Amino acid sequence: MTNDDIIILESHTLFDKLPKEIIFNIFNYLSCNDIIYTFFLFNSRLNHLLLEHEHYLNNLELPITNLNYWQNILSIIGSKIKTLKISTIDLSLSLDLFPNIKSIIITSLYGLSNRSLQTLLASKQFQILHTFKIKSKNYLKPRSSLFCDNFEHYLFTKIFNEENLLEIFEYLTLTTLFSRKILNNLQINSSLLSLTLYLYEFIYIFSVLQYTPNLIYLNVKTTLSDTHKKQNECININNIKLKQLYLTFVMKHSTRLQNVDQQLDFLHLISDIKLFSSTLICLSMNFVDLNINDIDEFPLNGFTLQHQLLESMIELKQFYL
Repeated sequence: MTNDDIIILESHTLFDKLPKEIIFNIFNYLSCNDIIYTFFLFNSRLNHLLLEHEHYLNNLELPITNLNYWQNILSIIGSKIKTLKISTIDLSLSLDLFPNIKSIIITSLYGLSNRSLQTLLASKQFQILHTFKIKSKNYLKPRSSLFCDNFEHYLFTKIFNEENLLEIFEYLTLTTLFSRKILNNLQINSSLLSLTLYLYEFIYIFSVLQYTPNLIYLNVKTTLSDTHKKQNECININNIKLKQLYLTFVMKHSTRLQNVDQQLDFLHLISDIKLFSSTLICLSMNFVDLNINDIDEFPLNGFTLQHQLLESMIELKQFYL
């Protein structure tokens, strides 16, 4: 369908007399959905203004009402949509309407339904994405543990895959996938530059790095182990290019429920972080959620911090604790 196939109403109001600079100022207060739905078919002047200034059309939230109307509009301008936000559990419109999509952000509370997620991950649009974010922190809570395991494996085989172009991936639900001794069907993804994950334990960072050789930004929420676990020996530390590392430590769920004091392994944490010392320019460590009752448990302060950790980081420019 082309622009000529759509009937554009030639409405004449005082709004038409406004200079385009004022109209653009008004647009700056509206969402992409509001602009498209209200003004794209309003009259030919506004239609042409929007087509000439495509950045007002770039960021769309997937519509859930008046779908026939949206289908007609998106058949014309769908190729101009670069970012698609999905706030419901189902795909209300076909992804084929967005042939040039670069970013998909899922904001619905429990993510997408199984069928919709499989449709998305199997689509040709997913193969050209640069950014994929799943914002839900409760994606798997309503589902069985068996499904969780299968889902995580399916999801990450699509992310850690040499065939896609993903540069940024964010997944805020706790994942235990990397605690497995054997990970099948995961491939190195050289395109990935930025990851945001919630890992079961800090040490599994090294399993992630095994599949992301060009990663420069890593933001991880995780737990600090009470026993030291050896990092994956398959990883060549010299090949790591990580520049920004953001760590937020939380108590393990079982520990929080049982109100058990953990002897947290801070010294081995320092040792592991120092493995990135030659490349890191930014390091952030957040321990606010940990149950630390004794200051002696927490050696990351003052001279000890500087001597044991920071002195080795020759490139470090920003540090947050």
